[in-house]
Amino acid sequence: MSVTTKSPTWTNWAGTKNCQPEVIVHATSVDQVSEVVADATRRGVTVGPVGSGHSSAPLVPVNDVLLDVSGLSGISAIDVEARRVTVRAGTTIAALGEPLWNAGLALSKQGAIDSPTIAGAISTSTHGSGLALP
Repeated sequence: MSVTTKSPTWTNWAGTKNCQPEVIVHATSVDQVSEVVADATRRGVTVGPVGSGHSSAPLVPVNDVLLDVSGLSGISAIDVEARRVTVRAGTTIAALGEPLWNAGLALSKQGAIDSPTIAGAISTSTHGSGLALP
């Protein structure tokens, strides 16, 4: 885990959202995430999670702790029979393409941009193309 404390600035991919939190924590394990959240809870400060920073909504900017989960990436499990894949929060949509294809699977809907993280895409209700759009 690395921590940026000297006047850190975070900006989203489009340069439309930014913040200067007290610290930016770059977590690489679930234990580190737990530690950061527990510490923030004890101190009564806000934790803002961020992955690839592709959301244009003001979801990330915080003044306290910015928790970068992009270091928590990779596929934990692929269950072909159940058609289910388990991934870590910082895994990007792009990182899923080839492993899913090799397993005979694919995402049922995918947007035009493949660099967002799976956790970000799910938490912001990212939509993609498909036979029936909502």
